Amino acid sequence: MKQNGGLTDLTGSVAFGTTPLSPGVTDRLYYPSRRNKGAALSDDKACFLSVPRSGGKGPPPEYDGAGRVTLFSGYLFDRERLARKLGGDHSWPDVRLAAAWIAHHGLDRLADLAGDYALSHWDPGARRLFLAVAPMGSRLLYWHRVGTICHFATTVAGLHRIPDIPRVVDPLHLTARFSAMVGDPTRTVYKDIHQIVPGDMLVADVNANRYVPLWRPDAERRLRLANEREYLEAADELLERAVARRLQAAHAPAFLSSGGLDSAAMLTTASRLAGDRKVRSYTIVPSPGLCVTADRGWYGDERAKVADLAASHTNLDIRLCHSLVPSPLETNPAHLFMATGLPCMIANQIGWLDIAFQQMQQAGHDAVLSGQSGNFTFSYDGNLCFADLIREGRPLTALRLLAQVARYKQQGFAPMVRHRVVVPLLPDAFYYGQRRWRGRPHPLADRTLTRPGWREKVGLDDYLADHGEQPFQERDSRSRQQIIHFMLKRRAMTLPNAHALETVRGTHYRDVYADRDLLEFILAIPRDQFILDGRNRSLARRLLAMRGVPDSIVNERAIGQQRVDWNHRMTPQLEAYAADLDSFSQDGLIAEMLDLPKMRHMLATWPKTDHPHETMRLSHGFVFANAMQMGRFVRWANGGNQ
Repeated sequence: MKQNGGLTDLTGSVAFGTTPLSPGVTDRLYYPSRRNKGAALSDDKACFLSVPRSGGKGPPPEYDGAGRVTLFSGYLFDRERLARKLGGDHSWPDVRLAAAWIAHHGLDRLADLAGDYALSHWDPGARRLFLAVAPMGSRLLYWHRVGTICHFATTVAGLHRIPDIPRVVDPLHLTARFSAMVGDPTRTVYKDIHQIVPGDMLVADVNANRYVPLWRPDAERRLRLANEREYLEAADELLERAVARRLQAAHAPAFLSSGGLDSAAMLTTASRLAGDRKVRSYTIVPSPGLCVTADRGWYGDERAKVADLAASHTNLDIRLCHSLVPSPLETNPAHLFMATGLPCMIANQIGWLDIAFQQMQQAGHDAVLSGQSGNFTFSYDGNLCFADLIREGRPLTALRLLAQVARYKQQGFAPMVRHRVVVPLLPDAFYYGQRRWRGRPHPLADRTLTRPGWREKVGLDDYLADHGEQPFQERDSRSRQQIIHFMLKRRAMTLPNAHALETVRGTHYRDVYADRDLLEFILAIPRDQFILDGRNRSLARRLLAMRGVPDSIVNERAIGQQRVDWNHRMTPQLEAYAADLDSFSQDGLIAEMLDLPKMRHMLATWPKTDHPHETMRLSHGFVFANAMQMGRFVRWANGGNQ
């Protein structure tokens, strides 16, 4: 069977006890959906629905002779080899392979089923429901339970279609998301709606719900190879496997790329795998003739770098994308809310990405591969590795490499020592104590536009402290713990943004560097591999040099700045922002949460498009835009029609 790469929405409802499902669940949701295009199984105690987003009819829920039901969204890696091991046929759909794997190995070993998927498994004999998301997967599952009845779906929007589920915003967790913080990754912005993140499984029965970790990266594992060449060869092999896996079940793949290290590694890998076939990639650039200035330490135009890369790899077909017309996802983010049921933070960033996604949709691509997580895997900058080396008893090595990196980055040695050695090694109590003594503002104060006292009212600071998140945001910590935090917790928080683009544009988004094997390798190798030869991001630079990637990419010290034209794109929306601020004052929760007077002042003093101060990219381009998005989401969630 031809696999579609997994753009399939799952919904299910289970009654564990004697109380049946309400007629509204079966009559208003499952039966009409099945008549349209979904595949469903239902009775008064259990209903399951599988609906492919691309239209047509997808594989139905897998149902065995004992009444066990499996639903599957996503795709399996190495499926032909898996089919042979299970005694099946390579034409079987992935849901059948997954059900056969569970029957053969059991759910306790689900972490060994390699793929990018979310699945449910209902065992009516045990009256037990299993909901799982693959380690480092790009899916999420959401669930809601009242008494002995549990509902689940692959999107919150899917849950909200079930009549029994309320839509009540949780101010604490809404504020955490608004602050770009995670806290408890199993919570959503709604009361009583929870999520299952990659690498977790929920086991629910008549008595309780419990989370079971399928997989966690081992921060204590160490890998030592014979020489530097072996580290590069191992990274090269893992990168090729990661790209090959994410090309599976993609019939017309595209790549979203820049001129940076991660994109160069991804594209040169794809070029090698493709042989004589063309590799189509899309790069977003400023509109021709537009006057833009990147911040210090950044560059704003990818044209020259992707041209150099294409010249050295003749099967790369790189399309340049540009537009100053705001995407409908920016001007009317209700599209995002309806697609996911969630805020989808920074709609302007999603709208900027939509410049490329619109072209991909028009060209008929069904999957897009990106290097989104490269900064915390393949091209990790190594900034925390100096302090790690000191903790390992290698202070002279740390200081020698730090001096070399400072020269390479053209920065002073003393400030580097302060930021990369002293601050990470300070005890938390001392660090936070001196901040209070010096009267420094709370770090979240510059990231949000909440009213004074709002954080204290909802208890945000205590909540984040209880979950140990502050050190990862307010200052740097240990490299391995930082990587794990970003790759597991913060990545899960950003997945709904990709899901929104998938739903609106019908293109499956796949993150090459969100790969379990690659992440485990990055965590295990010696820390000096990221700063070897006196260059930050040394592992990526050395591997790309070995591949013959142009020096303009390999030794670029500056960082590519996304959305460098942010002000040109936001300025045409100022009137709409003003109208929204007026409507926000009529909503009690928004007026209490957002600092509307400060937002009106920012709007009245909006910078000129030509040369805004570089600090305004954060304060206006992200913080203000984020506040507008949060207000629009709350208005929508509370029943507003905008």
